Amino acid sequence: MKKINILIFTLSALVILILSPKGSFSWYNDPKINSPVAAKNVNQVHHTGVSDGAGGAIISWAEKAEGDDFEFDIYAQRIDSHGDPAWSTPVAICTAPGFQGFPQIASDGGGGAIIVWHDSREGWDNNYGNFNIYAQRINGNGQIMWAINGIPICTAPEYQVFQRIVSDGMGGVIITWDDGRNGNHVYAQRVDSGGQIKWQQDGVLVCEGTDLQSDPAISYDGFGGAIIVWIDYRAGGELDIYAQKLDGNGNIMWGPTGVPLSTAVGPQFSGRVTNDGFGGGIFSWIDGRQGEGQYNVYSQRVDSNGTVMWLLQGIPIAADTDGSQWDNAIISDGVGGAIIVWEDGRKQDGDTDIYAQRVTAQGVPFWNAGGTPVVTTDEVQIRPTLISDGSGGAFITWMDFYRGGTYWNIYAQHIDGSGQATWKKDGIAVSIADETQSDPLIISDGSGGSIIVWYDGRSETYYNIYAQHVNSLGLLGGGEFRFDTLDIDGNPKTVFAPGELILFKSTWVMPAPLIQGTYQAESATVINSYTDFRHQSISYEVR
Repeated sequence: MKKINILIFTLSALVILILSPKGSFSWYNDPKINSPVAAKNVNQVHHTGVSDGAGGAIISWAEKAEGDDFEFDIYAQRIDSHGDPAWSTPVAICTAPGFQGFPQIASDGGGGAIIVWHDSREGWDNNYGNFNIYAQRINGNGQIMWAINGIPICTAPEYQVFQRIVSDGMGGVIITWDDGRNGNHVYAQRVDSGGQIKWQQDGVLVCEGTDLQSDPAISYDGFGGAIIVWIDYRAGGELDIYAQKLDGNGNIMWGPTGVPLSTAVGPQFSGRVTNDGFGGGIFSWIDGRQGEGQYNVYSQRVDSNGTVMWLLQGIPIAADTDGSQWDNAIISDGVGGAIIVWEDGRKQDGDTDIYAQRVTAQGVPFWNAGGTPVVTTDEVQIRPTLISDGSGGAFITWMDFYRGGTYWNIYAQHIDGSGQATWKKDGIAVSIADETQSDPLIISDGSGGSIIVWYDGRSETYYNIYAQHVNSLGLLGGGEFRFDTLDIDGNPKTVFAPGELILFKSTWVMPAPLIQGTYQAESATVINSYTDFRHQSISYEVR
């Protein structure tokens, strides 16, 4: 297999300044640059994204609209596998009056997506009064498929907010949310690919006849229904974790009041869920049962019939460690178990690191007893999220404080199925631009790599949504440029006399196809302080 030598330029210059090396793949390979999704001089926040099924992603966000400070609209853009916008302009998902925010997205299974948000078009107050839930479907060509400004999912009295969404496996979605009817409860609704409401109007009550529930998370059950987990206040102020399963017709499957995952002493919160591949769910949450301000990650599995499978009250995911654990996320490991990631304070010096654990279908931690370290620098790492690598491991991204850039930056790491980090120790820099890069989410590219999306304050006056491709080897943009300077005879050299002729060589290194044949390399762009050089492509062979 040959590496790809793309271009050799000869130029006369005192200093060569590489500004933005970029290939025909429009993804940058420089973590200080990255790709804006829809650059605009207004705030873009509340980003969400999903794979488009073709190596790219559909990304949605809330964008500041004209009017008062609370006027936000919902937009979306598709970026293709090259990182280029697939639609000529971002598509307006909802521009109704008032505040539309916190969009969530799920694939429609056909290259498009369904987006849901909470909406104040009927009026707004400081207690979320009159917020309702709306949704819209957009196809892969950027065409709006349902009513302009979306269809109502729930417009019941009081508020409906903080919605979550999953595909229903048939082109539609199942949505859950916090609902202010008669206190605060969790409701759910299913809508099909044509925008038709499938369950009772304004949603199904997930847990009947008990006190307050809030903060739902949701997972597809693999059979047309969904599994929902929430914080439950029925114990009279103590926060507990409960779960429920709904079938494709909206029927409650795990009893009218749900299954208790943990009712231990102390608060339990931040419930997360993934399916176990057999119609049940695996859950994680933050648990304060140890008291004295100590919080740990716990987990539980419930089978398709609602039977608790592991130790009553859940199992600790990182046993016998000091410090608290926070902000967990969970995915299936593909073989009946799960991978969980969290913020970890075991160093007890104010810094937090990122750790992960894989737990088997039987509830046995598969990696180190205290979890495997993802990043353990002397700085602070927070808000991890992850996706499966398809082989029992995970790609993980997080916010990283002051490492490589200014303020908060974005880093990533791959942990394989055995719990080993396979990229650079403590992760690769995804974005180290100036100012704040915040709240990364990660999307599969369908080819063993990922697309990471975040909101970014590098303009210093507003936030925009940015994205970056990272391949399976941890290379930004699917590969990397290597730059070399040589003298006129082609010998490597880095120090030059004023006016001396410099031979500048740029090599694009990327994984080549395994099938024998002749291929076109990615093009290169080399920009120096005087001239913009471009070379479109060059052929290479795999033998």
